[in-house]
Amino acid sequence: MDFSEEVLGHYHAGKLRTHNQTPVLIVGADKFTRADLSKVECFNFVAAARLTALFKALRVPNLKHVFEKVPPGEIAVASIGTISMAVLGAAFEAKGLGGDAPLTTYVKHHLDDHLVTFDTMKHHAAAAEKNGKRHYRKKAAQ
Repeated sequence: MDFSEEVLGHYHAGKLRTHNQTPVLIVGADKFTRADLSKVECFNFVAAARLTALFKALRVPNLKHVFEKVPPGEIAVASIGTISMAVLGAAFEAKGLGGDAPLTTYVKHHLDDHLVTFDTMKHHAAAAEKNGKRHYRKKAAQ
């Protein structure tokens, strides 16, 4: 992208350059800029920011660890939707994990070749959490 200092001014051109070079998806040691993700046709940077927050909270060391050790059910939280899962698939693709269909490979790896949609995973996770809370309330009442 042309950040012409003559047209934009030194300050704004520098800010735009910095903005473009700042990672939008950080998974432990792995960092992806807008350019990295756009090479695999991923342009939803809000979803990337949500994934960054989640993986920071989970304290994962890198994207390969997520691919191999973090089941999709652990990612099925309120702020993460199907678009975020698509961004995760794009990150796997950009990193060269999972072959031609990295997101499918990731889910099959963790669900023993039993594919379900991410929405289904979220519904199951929400139901399990609700049942867990209900069980906790019953125990507390006793």
